[in-house]
Amino acid sequence: MLDVFRRFRFFLHRLVRFEYWSMHTFYAIPALYIVYLAIKARSLTFFAAVNPALRMGGAVGYDKYEAQKLIDEQYLPKTCFFVAKTPVQTILQQMELNGLQFPVIAKPNMGERGVGVEKLNTSADLTNYIANFNGNFMLQEFLQLPLEFGVFYYRMPDKSSNGVISVTQKQFMQLTGNGKLSILQLMQNSPRYILQIPRLKQKMGDALHQILSKGQTYLLEPIGNHNRGTIFLDANYLLSEQLSAVFDNIVEPMNGFFYGRFDIKTTSPEDLLMGKNIKIMEVNGVASEPAHIYQPNNSLLNAYRDVFKHLNLIYKIAQQNHQQGFKYPSFAEFKEALKRGK
Repeated sequence: MLDVFRRFRFFLHRLVRFEYWSMHTFYAIPALYIVYLAIKARSLTFFAAVNPALRMGGAVGYDKYEAQKLIDEQYLPKTCFFVAKTPVQTILQQMELNGLQFPVIAKPNMGERGVGVEKLNTSADLTNYIANFNGNFMLQEFLQLPLEFGVFYYRMPDKSSNGVISVTQKQFMQLTGNGKLSILQLMQNSPRYILQIPRLKQKMGDALHQILSKGQTYLLEPIGNHNRGTIFLDANYLLSEQLSAVFDNIVEPMNGFFYGRFDIKTTSPEDLLMGKNIKIMEVNGVASEPAHIYQPNNSLLNAYRDVFKHLNLIYKIAQQNHQQGFKYPSFAEFKEALKRGK
């Protein structure tokens, strides 16, 4: 009876908190506004004009490795690109040439929301990854920097305004032991972590039955994606002219990029504000979200307010780039990019 009650309580917990909703459910209302903006722009693909440097503006089917090349190398972790099914020995040789050592992060060259992103600790992990993944991919240095942020930046093509407009701090999924309960039991007591049990059972197997000693912390997931249990925290207290100036310098040489989120690691909020000790793991285009909206207990009204603000910004940037000569892609081109990105 207690288990049934707990399950019902967790069900209600997820039902009333939109951060657990599917993307299609959450964006049902904003989608209507996107249709309105498309009618105003007289193009179903107006959003593609936001970032001419990225295929479809970074919405679908864009090359993440090419997007990374827009960024100055000083801000990038060591990264190697490989075509699908590259032999393991070739990959290991290339890693050695580039000073890339295990552990590494493997990520698809195309894809969203952390699908296909894995931490590989050994060459055996690499062999298994290649056997189960069919697309082009990157191997990226696993950064030991302690903090991860999502920093959202925009700039108007006519240079009328620019700056950082959203900052999200990521709190990774981890447990603290009590000397009595196993990892699995601790997860079953959390309305957030219980959602991750089926996935982690496949990944961890019998290790889930390990009992953590009292006070022992255990990192369950090193990948900072919301659909993998990471908590997204509103860090907009960091919004400032100082932070905007840091990203002005980063984005200035990125020709054809006007709007998107930088996923970064750094040593401290202070270093982020000074532009020190930061590494950009990925740049996301027009499809990226102001992830601070997923702060636990944020209201749906506040979240929609921020989403609509960003949609308006997308429209204005697209209009200016279109007026400067960027042609909106056809819907057939969009469908081809969508197919390519799958």
